[in-house]
Amino acid sequence: LAALVAEVGLQPESPQGLSLEAAAKLAMEWFSNSNADVRESSVKLMGVCFSQVGLDRIEPFLANLRQVQREIFDAEFERVSGGGGD
Repeated sequence: LAALVAEVGLQPESPQGLSLEAAAKLAMEWFSNSNADVRESSVKLMGVCFSQVGLDRIEPFLANLRQVQREIFDAEFERVSGGGGD
């Protein structure tokens, strides 16, 4: 799903893109999954959303995270914006 968002973008910036709300809500649901691969996919999806629309637009979906959880997303945002390592 992250690859699809990266390819087609998010609405309304990309009329053919996916809904930011739907993608972000799904990512946040995935983040509570017990499987680490699913949680990692969630973080990557939100990273792509961040790269498409910026922090202001995705911040509401991150509001209920604990600090440790938020740091995981912040590290991904830093990575996708070119500021972090692998």
